[in-house]
Amino acid sequence: MKEGSEEEFIAEHYWGYSKYDPTTTYEYNVQHPAWKVFPVKSYLVDCDFGGLYESNFEFLEKARPNSVFVAEGSGIAVLKKRRL
Repeated sequence: MKEGSEEEFIAEHYWGYSKYDPTTTYEYNVQHPAWKVFPVKSYLVDCDFGGLYESNFEFLEKARPNSVFVAEGSGIAVLKKRRL
């Protein structure tokens, strides 16, 4: 994965967040090796964004993505979980 690339920005996350209940959110550190990415020659987005994410997201049904790629994932380590 090229340093500073859009793929790196999207795929490389070092912190994760999880809502446990209405008053509790957890933050945790995520570690994994850099993932190998591959370009995509063709793609199809077939999603009812409005149905899945409410009407505010219906505009995405006509939008074109800024980037499309495939990342070869790996195992991860989740460390330092803490309640926010």
